[in-house]
Amino acid sequence: MVNIPQHQQFSLLGVQSGGIENIGCTQRDLYNHARDIRADLKEHDGEMFYEYLKLEQGNNPSFTFQIEADEEQKITRCFWSDARSRRAYKFFDDVVIFDTTYNTNRYGLIFAPIMGVNNHGQTIVFACGFLNHESVDDFVWLFNQFLESMLGGALKMIITDQDPAMTKAFPIVLPNTFHRYCSWYILMKFSEKIDATKYSIYKSEFSACIWKSETPEEFDLQWESLIKKSRLEGNKWLQDQYELRSRWIPAYVNHIFSADMSSSQRAESGHAFFKKFVSKNNSLVDFMIQFGRGLVRQRHEELMADHKDLIEKPKLRINHDFLEQMVDIYTNEMYFKFEAEVCDSFNYKLQFVRATQQANCKKFESAGIVCTHIISYLMKFDAEILPDKYILRRWTKSAKSGIVVDDKETRKMFTNGVRIINEQIDQFISSHMVSGRTVAKSFIEKNNQMSSNLMDDGTSVEDSCTFQNSFNEPDQVRAKGCGKRLKGGKEKAMARAKNKKDRRCHGCGKVGQ
Repeated sequence: MVNIPQHQQFSLLGVQSGGIENIGCTQRDLYNHARDIRADLKEHDGEMFYEYLKLEQGNNPSFTFQIEADEEQKITRCFWSDARSRRAYKFFDDVVIFDTTYNTNRYGLIFAPIMGVNNHGQTIVFACGFLNHESVDDFVWLFNQFLESMLGGALKMIITDQDPAMTKAFPIVLPNTFHRYCSWYILMKFSEKIDATKYSIYKSEFSACIWKSETPEEFDLQWESLIKKSRLEGNKWLQDQYELRSRWIPAYVNHIFSADMSSSQRAESGHAFFKKFVSKNNSLVDFMIQFGRGLVRQRHEELMADHKDLIEKPKLRINHDFLEQMVDIYTNEMYFKFEAEVCDSFNYKLQFVRATQQANCKKFESAGIVCTHIISYLMKFDAEILPDKYILRRWTKSAKSGIVVDDKETRKMFTNGVRIINEQIDQFISSHMVSGRTVAKSFIEKNNQMSSNLMDDGTSVEDSCTFQNSFNEPDQVRAKGCGKRLKGGKEKAMARAKNKKDRRCHGCGKVGQ
């Protein structure tokens, strides 16, 4: 249940029983037992996966999922989200990080978690999916399911890598969402796409041009100058990245809130966290159990941060009105970031300049925390409190307060209520006059019609999945991120022999001995 490897299981049993001689089985028995379990589950994993999701939904009507299968009833893609994730999206629906990952199950299905950031700056999971392809159609399907199931509105920004299918899919399903490319992925490619000598010489200048340009105009001028200076005018990859600058250059994108994120590295760290629990040997049911354990651990960290905010109050580095105000409003994590800005503001000298020379760091727009420039300005005019317009609710201790109405759960409760009423009326009818039966049956029909009308929009909990008798195991998927096939020892030896045989002299061109 906790993914302890079998060789360590034997050691653990030995400690528990006072010695391996007291275990009552051999280590080989443990391996055989695991083999027998896999054999018993073979060809039943798809059906058990579906039953697992149905059980989760039965325990909590707010759990929603959708499964699609091919003509052979083999699972092709799946989406799910639980009550807590859907509630979290209601409060933190402004930014989503999306990045697919691999080697999380034995079928090679692509695991596609949709993640965000809470008021403590922690990564949280909004929903998850399994896909057998990374196509435009798959991404459109996944995010259609996501939008239909979430309690909030459409997200404002989504951060991904430069996947072509995602780039084509999001304008279809998220027409009003800003699609930002991960800066980290692009910057990592600079060393590959640029001549090594030029990269070592101009690396720092490219970095300064990208990160320190305050306006699009400033970036364009510096980029053009740097390209000419480095004689990289003919580099096609650099030209392509420049054409895409409105999706990843900070000066172009910082006017939209991103929770102070410029890359999908947070998604990468999320993948690394969950891969501590899941493995490429997991069946679909195993994956759900182990992923659930990881989700519990992640949510425990969030709960600990909430508790810490209640019982601990940060000690102020300096006495200042802004800090005394915000230490009670911001979460501890966000307060420390704000405090750093306040302390740094003392290093600035305020000067009145022309509008064309004003600071344009856009920190508040992109991060939701006021910058040193704004703080310096407010302090110049002896402001005693930070104005409300500069306090973003999503970073406060009360960000998750309030009532969240779940329409799906409400419909479920209403339907169950109607069913109970109908059963009680049937019992009443059975013991009374025929005329009473006629009146009561008419009442039942009206109630059934009301229930039917309520469910006509197709969003009831019962309709949240494809109902059929069973699902079969998915086909093995070979995703683009799974790496090359590993060669065996004999195959490697043959390849080495072939290379030696074909080696030729660089001078005469003849095959060597």
